[in-house]
Amino acid sequence: MRASHVSLASLSLAVLSACAPASAPIAGAAAGMAEQAIINGEQCPATTSPTALAILIDATVDFSAMGGGTQDITTVLCTGTLIAPDVVMTAAHCTDVNALTMGFGEVQRADFYITFDPDLSALAEAGQGGGAPPEIPASAVPVREYLAHEDFSLDSMGQVDGPGDYKDVALLFLAVTVDDVAPAVVIAADEVDQLAVGSAVAIAGWGQQTVTGQFETPPAGTVGVKVCGDTTVNELGATEMQIGADPSTTRKCHGDSGGPTYLDVETTHDIATRVVGITSHAYDQSDCNKGGIDTRVDAYRDWFDAAMRARCDNGTRVWCEVPGIVPPSFYDAGAEGEGEDDDDDDGPGPRTVGCPGCTQGSAGADGLALAVIALARVFHRRCALRKRASSSGSPPRS
Repeated sequence: MRASHVSLASLSLAVLSACAPASAPIAGAAAGMAEQAIINGEQCPATTSPTALAILIDATVDFSAMGGGTQDITTVLCTGTLIAPDVVMTAAHCTDVNALTMGFGEVQRADFYITFDPDLSALAEAGQGGGAPPEIPASAVPVREYLAHEDFSLDSMGQVDGPGDYKDVALLFLAVTVDDVAPAVVIAADEVDQLAVGSAVAIAGWGQQTVTGQFETPPAGTVGVKVCGDTTVNELGATEMQIGADPSTTRKCHGDSGGPTYLDVETTHDIATRVVGITSHAYDQSDCNKGGIDTRVDAYRDWFDAAMRARCDNGTRVWCEVPGIVPPSFYDAGAEGEGEDDDDDDGPGPRTVGCPGCTQGSAGADGLALAVIALARVFHRRCALRKRASSSGSPPRS
């Protein structure tokens, strides 16, 4: 197995050393986790791959141990997929608030939001450039709770070489339901055999659309905009898979973390599109120059289902018409009851999830998680900004 990158701690030291002595606050740390990226894709509206969404963070981080101060951070963080009116599927490393500082600060507060807004470029670029944190968009929905897989560890991703088993999965539970987007259908156990090497898939994310160096800032306008594309499954492991292949293919890059891969299946149900992948990490040390790695959704279907049911059982979810994974039959015309495992003879009646006119639609890091690699780049850029300000006699931005 090839060593793809240095450890989180040594990478952090290498980046922060560029700022020594650290006399100014280290601001905008989370902005580096903001670069949701599709390479060789096209900008797309909210109605294309409509269940894909951007995850935002509004946090306060204390960098006093590094000679800085307390910083407020608001930025685009990751991508996710709506799988129930109040549940979002994403990557576990997107919920690891300690990654915001790479160990060189203390997160005092972290609030998550989701939005389907296809153009968040102003928010993403403001987060990268410093200054006052931008406002959370009016369209954003607050996250009530987030849950990462209990066996996930970001430190375990120090070395990767193709598909592995990192359990990089998480769920966000929303404070209110999303009523104007029909959730994505999670691939069912009896449909998994349709997922194969060469399968045509669709991907979506917000942000970086070009390959850059790890500490190189993406060109203006190439981060924070929803981008979609069609590609293929290039390699299939037991719990992970490679999406896209060589540089000529459509593929994911830094920070598309948590975003969906969709597959159209043969089915008797009304909706054929299934969410089958969650963006996790780059393939190896070649970084974004080849297709990245997704976590297979089917490998953790039972974990998702149990977590969703548990929060209906304890009364913390706001939508429990179907307590666990919503089956495809739920969305069939005239369907009634709770779908799979329905033991209620007096079901709730016809389906009302989504809104009239809203369409489900057909989707038509090396070792470090992609978002964390991008985070290091932002630290580097911040250092350069402070050095430039210092040499010109202007106060550094914070």
